[in-house]
Amino acid sequence: MTEAERAIALDPNDPNGYAAMSSLLVNLGRATESLDFVKKAMRLDPQSDYLWRLGYAQFHMERYEGAAATMLRATKRNPDNEWNFLLLAATYGHLGRDKEARSTMATFNSIYQGPRNKQRSYTLADLNDWTIKDEAGLERLREGLRKADVLAGTTVRPANINFRDLVTMSTDTFEVEGVIEIDVVEAKTLHDRGIDFIDSRGGGPFERGHIPGATNLLFDQVWDNLWAVVDLGDELVFYCGGTDCHLAAHSSAQALILGYTKVYYFVGGFSAWEAAGYPIEGS
Repeated sequence: MTEAERAIALDPNDPNGYAAMSSLLVNLGRATESLDFVKKAMRLDPQSDYLWRLGYAQFHMERYEGAAATMLRATKRNPDNEWNFLLLAATYGHLGRDKEARSTMATFNSIYQGPRNKQRSYTLADLNDWTIKDEAGLERLREGLRKADVLAGTTVRPANINFRDLVTMSTDTFEVEGVIEIDVVEAKTLHDRGIDFIDSRGGGPFERGHIPGATNLLFDQVWDNLWAVVDLGDELVFYCGGTDCHLAAHSSAQALILGYTKVYYFVGGFSAWEAAGYPIEGS
């Protein structure tokens, strides 16, 4: 919240600060307060994809009719964003529009690009991955999806909700309990030894430039895909954009929970590697 407030103060005409504050407030159970922030963001950038954030706020304010109208617009504007359909299905569930809820959920399952097994549909247990600190808000989502006939499912990784406990933020960097933090020189030494490097950034930044030989595995893909990249007993290094990027910290924490014991967290990340003049792959 402090950083979002700072972003807004530094550039009151940048919609991203308001959008970030809106989502944060909703996830803290303060949806009513979030509404003004998302509306400000939308005024600053009318062509943005902020309809999701507006619908998210309306949903958690239990303004389901308004949320349904907003999310329907969102699905039409951005039909490739599966989360628009998930929230719309939950909204329809609360409104008792069962047929539309089931149809919308079917659309979500057909385009879902998350890391899970595509052979099964999304379940209520998958909501355990959501970073909502407001339990009432999480239950509101569960109830809406339950009414949309989404199955309960099982929590196949009970430790999944605990890995965040290993990560703390200190000043402008992240610290991960149990991993070995390394600097750019140590990272280069490990790279020269042939240790596996995992790039935790999104596909765009990875394609533009990454550490040679690194595997692109986004933060939410670690649980289901890390085993296919690195054997459990092997060493591995996680990195992302720089010291202010949380993705590598949380990815390395997940690796610890999964049972990897030789986990390195390259704190400086790609920016430090690039600044040191080391080789880079990508466009």
